[in-house]
Amino acid sequence: MEGDTERVCKELTTRWPVSVADTYINMGSDVERRNAMLITSLFNFEKVSRTFLHWPSM
Repeated sequence: MEGDTERVCKELTTRWPVSVADTYINMGSDVERRNAMLITSLFNFEKVSRTFLHWPSM
């Protein structure tokens, strides 16, 4: 993904960057694990916020 980030972001769904980040969480150095955890957390926060935007009103 390094050096090709723009194409990856345009062509792939968010599942792929999260999957790559999850791999770094499991296999990366301490710094890579920390950064990957931040990326995964941000994507999950964005997913939850999209859910609340479409939450039915009561």
